Amino acid sequence: MIRLTSAARGKLAVIRVEGEVQSADNQAFAEALRRLPPPPAGRMVLDLSALEYLNSRGLGDLMLFYQDARARGQEMAAAGARPAVLKVMRVVGLDRFVPCFDTVEAAERAWSGR
Repeated sequence: MIRLTSAARGKLAVIRVEGEVQSADNQAFAEALRRLPPPPAGRMVLDLSALEYLNSRGLGDLMLFYQDARARGQEMAAAGARPAVLKVMRVVGLDRFVPCFDTVEAAERAWSGR
């Protein structure tokens, strides 16, 4: 089961992704991503620290979410991904488009002053 929550934090939205994205969760994950409110100031951080597993279709959904965000002029980063999730993101090259940080605070610091 997957759960997404969004909260404003200063000039950015923090989207916490919890659970696992298995085949049975893919439709719900894609729909939850589409329903997220736009981030303040156009910046969002995906907090992946509670994401235990992400399958290939879930990675595809994240890539589509990123592309839609970029088309709207928004920036996106990921934070706190567990080693297994980060490894998969790197294998498919998602980390080339979505900067990955150890923590939400690190992502926030990287954007401060911009």
